[in-house]
Amino acid sequence: YAEEHQIPLTSVVRVGYKTAKAILEAGAVRHCNMILMGWKGHTTSRQKMMGEVTDAVVTHAKRDLMLVKFGPSTLLLQNYPNPEMEN
Repeated sequence: YAEEHQIPLTSVVRVGYKTAKAILEAGAVRHCNMILMGWKGHTTSRQKMMGEVTDAVVTHAKRDLMLVKFGPSTLLLQNYPNPEMEN
């Protein structure tokens, strides 16, 4: 999709003990302007709105974040722009 629409995209595989920290560090090291994450659409924890990793990334991201939820017949994209990244 990205190539077809001439959208620059780089995927990164990173191994880390704390998933949210590894995602945020990869974004910083690669100088990403947006983090794109998949989300299952629910959480098993009453304390977390979207789940432990997703909540931590949303809370601490210093760049734009887009969550993608795949459903049986729909695709939901939710963009969380970072006000500090305004042009």
